[in-house]
Amino acid sequence: GGSTFQQLAELGSDFTSYTVSFGLDKATNYIVRIYSGRCCAPGTPAPTTGCTVLDSCTLSATYSQDTEQAITEPNAITNLVGSVGGDEVINLAWTTPSDTGANQQDASVLTSYQVIRATDSGFTQDVVITNDIAVANSYNVLSLTAGVTYHFIVKPNNLAGAGPNTVTNYMAIGIPSQPVNLTHYLPFANGIVLNWTQSVDTGAGNGAASTLEPILEYQLQMDGSNVLDNTLATGHVLSNLARGTDRVFRVRSRNRAGFSPWSSTVTGFAVGVPSAPALMYADIHANRSIKVSWTAPSDTGASGSRWPLTSYFLEMDSSLQGSFQTTTNITELTLSNSTNQYIFTALVKRPERYYFRLRALNQFGSGSTTEANQRSVEVPSAPPQLNASVVGVRQISLSWLAPTDTGVTGTSFALGDYALEMSTAADWSNISSSTPISNSETSIVVDVPASGLQQYYFRLLASNVLGFSAPSPTASEQGVHLPSPPTNFTIEPPFRRAYTFFWSIPDDTGLGVGITPARPLTGFIAAVSGDSIQAYNISLPPDIRAYNLTDLSPGVLYTYTMYSVNDAGVSAESAVSYTQFLVDSPTQVRNLTVNVTGENSISLSWRIPEDTGRGGTAQALSSYNIELNDGSGTSTLVLGANTFFYEFSSLTEQDTPYSFSIFAVNPIGTGTVLTRQEYAIVKPSSMQDLSISTSAPLELTVQWQRPNNTGTGSNLLNLTRQIVHVSRTADFATHETFELQDNILQFKYTAPAASATPYFFRLQAENAVGKSNFSTTVSEQAITLPSSPSNVTAGIRGEGIIEWNWEASSDTGLGDTSRPLFAQHLQVRESPVSNYSLPFFENTTFPAFDSSLVLTGLTKGKSYTLRVFAINSAGPSVASLEATANAISVPSAPTSPSATVFGELGIKVEWQLPADTGFGDSSTTALKNYTVFVDTDQSMASKSEVYTGASSHFVYTSSTAGVTYYFAVLATNEAGSGPVSNVVNQQSQVVPSQPRNFAVNISRPLVIDTTWQHPNNTGAGIGVTPTRHMVQYTLQISAGDSSFASPTNVSIVYNATSFDLSGLVKGTLYYLRIIAVNDAGSSLPSAVRSEHGVVVPATIGD
Repeated sequence: GGSTFQQLAELGSDFTSYTVSFGLDKATNYIVRIYSGRCCAPGTPAPTTGCTVLDSCTLSATYSQDTEQAITEPNAITNLVGSVGGDEVINLAWTTPSDTGANQQDASVLTSYQVIRATDSGFTQDVVITNDIAVANSYNVLSLTAGVTYHFIVKPNNLAGAGPNTVTNYMAIGIPSQPVNLTHYLPFANGIVLNWTQSVDTGAGNGAASTLEPILEYQLQMDGSNVLDNTLATGHVLSNLARGTDRVFRVRSRNRAGFSPWSSTVTGFAVGVPSAPALMYADIHANRSIKVSWTAPSDTGASGSRWPLTSYFLEMDSSLQGSFQTTTNITELTLSNSTNQYIFTALVKRPERYYFRLRALNQFGSGSTTEANQRSVEVPSAPPQLNASVVGVRQISLSWLAPTDTGVTGTSFALGDYALEMSTAADWSNISSSTPISNSETSIVVDVPASGLQQYYFRLLASNVLGFSAPSPTASEQGVHLPSPPTNFTIEPPFRRAYTFFWSIPDDTGLGVGITPARPLTGFIAAVSGDSIQAYNISLPPDIRAYNLTDLSPGVLYTYTMYSVNDAGVSAESAVSYTQFLVDSPTQVRNLTVNVTGENSISLSWRIPEDTGRGGTAQALSSYNIELNDGSGTSTLVLGANTFFYEFSSLTEQDTPYSFSIFAVNPIGTGTVLTRQEYAIVKPSSMQDLSISTSAPLELTVQWQRPNNTGTGSNLLNLTRQIVHVSRTADFATHETFELQDNILQFKYTAPAASATPYFFRLQAENAVGKSNFSTTVSEQAITLPSSPSNVTAGIRGEGIIEWNWEASSDTGLGDTSRPLFAQHLQVRESPVSNYSLPFFENTTFPAFDSSLVLTGLTKGKSYTLRVFAINSAGPSVASLEATANAISVPSAPTSPSATVFGELGIKVEWQLPADTGFGDSSTTALKNYTVFVDTDQSMASKSEVYTGASSHFVYTSSTAGVTYYFAVLATNEAGSGPVSNVVNQQSQVVPSQPRNFAVNISRPLVIDTTWQHPNNTGAGIGVTPTRHMVQYTLQISAGDSSFASPTNVSIVYNATSFDLSGLVKGTLYYLRIIAVNDAGSSLPSAVRSEHGVVVPATIGD
C-alpha cells in the first residue's frame, strides 16, 4: 500500500500472467503495475528511438494497475451440524472459518465449498464428491436413503487452495408412510368418531416397519378440507354434522421430513334423531275403542329411510285439554319399530276428545312428535219419539225427535243415516221394509200398500260410525183413501144476492163403503165460481150440514160445488146447481186500448161492459165519461152510450204521459174507473256515437247510444224497434236488414269469410209514429285470428340473461300481413314448473312489432321456456312452439393449471375443466373456448392473449431462453368469460451447451477418473442468473469403439463435476464423452477422451 514500487520481472511479449509466490505478507494488500516497453537485445540494430543503450528497455508512459491481497488457505469451518431438510434430504449448516485466508472471518475471500459424503466413517463406501458449492452457510444434500447414517466432510476453498476437513454425520429421514386402519363409528346424534393407527414407517425405515423417527402431527381431512391438524392423537370426534350426507375422510402424518401420503379413505355419514312419524290417524274402532295408526318417518335419522328405527313411543292424554302436562292423565307405550298401529280399548265415552302423540326412536333418541285426536264413541241411543199421521192417499207422514245421545253422551257427534222399519204386526214378527233416511231429516212421507182397517207399524233406528241404535217407540196408522163426495147436495131458492147450501155425510169416509168404524172426516169445502169472478173455496167444519152464502155479485152466473175432506185429501166434486142474474151498477168498460195514431195524436177505443147492470150486455147505460190529465190539470169529456172510439189531436210532446180515465154510467150509478196512460210523441232523432270493432274471428261488433229524443223530447221513451243495415258498399245499394229490441245497444255480425273489403253499418230508430233519419256510417274488415309466431329461438346473452327471438305472424288476420296486430302476449315459465298457470313472466301488452325479449336477473341453474301469442282485434293466436334456454353464469376458473418445459424454447401450459361451467356443475353447460394469457411479470399487469381455442393445453414458444413467463387461463361460455385461473410460471430453455474441459485420468487400478466443468449455458442462456438447474449429466462409455455406436450411459447428478468410472477391464481402451441434460433436452457431446483400464504393474523380477 506504500508509494515505493519494486520491479519484479521483465517478461517476454507472449506472457499474459505472472505469479508472485514468495516474499509476500499474509493479509497485506499489494498494488501491481504492468508497463509495456521496447528493449534493445544484444546483436540487434539499435532502434531509432527509445533505445540508446544495449540491453536496456524503455518503458511506456502509462500502465495498468490492480490491487490484490495476499492470502493463505482458509481455516476449517466450525459448528458443522446436520438436520432434516426434507424427504430424504439432509441440511448441512456451519459457521464460516474464523480465518478465511486473510486473518479474519471474511466470507467474500472464499470461492466455494466442497462436500464429500459416504456411508462409512472411513469415506470408502458410496462416496459422492460435490465441488463448487456456492459460498453460504448451509447446503441441502438430496436423493438420500431414509434410515441411512451419512458421513460428511466439508471444507472451504479460496484462491489459495482448500482448507482443512470438518467432519460430521447424520441419519437421513424420509416422510412417514401413510397412517393405517382408518375407521369410524357413530357415538351420538349428528356425530362421527374416527380412529387410525400410526404409520408403519415413521420415517427411518425406507418403507420397512420403523418407529425410530417421531411423528410430529396428524392431519385429518373431511371432503378435502382440514378438520384436524397439529395433533398427536390417533382419533377425533366430529359433531354437528349434517345428517345423511356421505362424508369422505382421510388422514396423514408428518415428521421432520414432511407429510406422508394420504391414508386410504373411509366414507361415513352422521345420523340424527328421526323426524316425526308421517300420516298419523286416530280412528273410531269399536264401542269405546280408538285405533291409532301411522306411517314411518320420512327421515329415520339419515335424511331418508336407510337408518333403522329402534321403536315408537306412543302417548295418550285423557285430559280434556290434551296438553300432555299432567302425568296422571297420560298413558305411555313403547312399541316395536315394525308396528304401525295400536288400539286403545275400554275408554270412557264422552264428548271431549282423547289426544295422542307419537315419536319415532333410533339409537340416538327421538325426534319431534306427530299428534292426532279422536272421541271415544258408542252406538247412539234410540230416537225418543216417533209420530205417524195420514197426509195423502195411502200416504203416512212420520216425524221424530233425534237421539239424546249420538254416541258421546250428548248430541255433538255426527249421526249416520236413520233406518225406518215397517211391519203389519204389532209384535214386529215380520218386517215388510227397511228404508235408509238422511240424518238431516226429521220427517218422511211413506206409501202403504192399501187402505182399510189394517194398521201399519213403524219404528226408527239411529246410526253412527259404529252401527245402529235400539229402535224408537212404535208408531202406527191406517192406509186411507179419499172420501166420496157429500150426498144430497141442494140449494135453497135465493133472496137478494144470497143462497143457502144443504148436504149429507158421504157414503165412504176413507176406509171403504160400509166399513166400520168409519174414518172421521176433517171437514167440507164449498167451492164458488162464476163466469166473471175469481173462484174461491170456503172451508167448513165436519160437524155441520148447511151454510149461508151472501154478498154475491149482480149479473154473475154462479156455480156451486161441495167436497168431502179427510186426512188423505179432498173428494171428487158433488152435484152442481146454478143461480139467476142479479141487477146492480155497471161494471168497467172492456178492452180499453190507447194508441198513438200520429205525431202528438192519441186515440182511445173500448167495448161495452160485461154487465151493464142487468147481468149482461143488454143496453142499460146512459153515457161514457173520459177524464184527460196532462200532468197539470184534468178535463172531462162526456160521450154517448153508443160511442166506442175517440181521438185526441194537437197534443204536446212531453216527458210525462197523458192519463186517460173512462167509466160507464147507468141510472143506478157509475161503473169502475179504468185508467190508461200514453205519451204524445214525434219521430225519434238519429242514433248516436256509432263505433265498430272486431270482437272475435269473423265477428264485428257495432255499438251505439240511444237517440237524444226518442219521441217525447228526451230519450226516456222506449223505441218500438231498432233497424241495422249491413252492406258491402258505402252507398248501401244492396244490404241486409236486422231488427233489434229497444234495450239493445250493440249488434254482433258474423261475416262468412275474412276480407280486406270492409263491411258498412248504419242504424235507424223507430217509435210508434215512424222512423228516424239514418245514423252515421261505420265500417270495418272481417278478420280471422292471426297465425302463431314462428321460429322461436332462445339464446344466452350473459350471466342470468336469456334472449328469445321469433318471426312475426305470417297471417295477421286477412291471409297476409296487411292487417296490423294489436299486441303480442308472452309467457315464460321457470323450471321445474310444467305449465303456465303461475307464469314467471307475463306481458299481455307486448308491442306487436317487437320480435325479441331479453330477461335479466334470472336464477342460475334453472331453465326458462317462452311461448308467444299474436293478438289482433279478433283475439289471440294459438301459442307458438316453445323455446327453452338455461340461465347460466360465466364459468369458474379452469382448475389445476401447470406450466412445464416442452422442448427448446417451448412451454406447455395445461389445465382442467372448471368446477362450474355455468349451470352450477361441470357438465350441463358447454364451454365455447379457453383463453391463455402470458406476461413476463407475475402481476400479469401487461398480459397478452396467446391462445384461444377448445383444447385444454397449449404450447407457448419463446424467442429467448432464460425468460420466466407467467401464464393464466380463463374459460368462456355463452354468458361470457369467467375469472382467470391461478398464475403459473416457467422459464424458457434451450438445451445446455457442451460440458467444458472434459478430462480423464487414472488414479487407481481399473478406475478412470473423469472431470469436467459445467456448461457456459445450462439452458437459460449465457450469463443469465440464477443459472438453470440441469436434470443430470450423461456419461457415455464405449469400449473399443470411438464411433459410440452402442455406448453405455451412466446418469450423474446435475451438480457433479467429476465421476470415478470403476469396474473396468484390464487392457481395454475406453472412449468417453459427457453430455449435459436439462428439461429442454440434451447438449452436444463433449470432446472425446480415451484411456485404458490398467492395474498396478507386476513386481520387477531379480
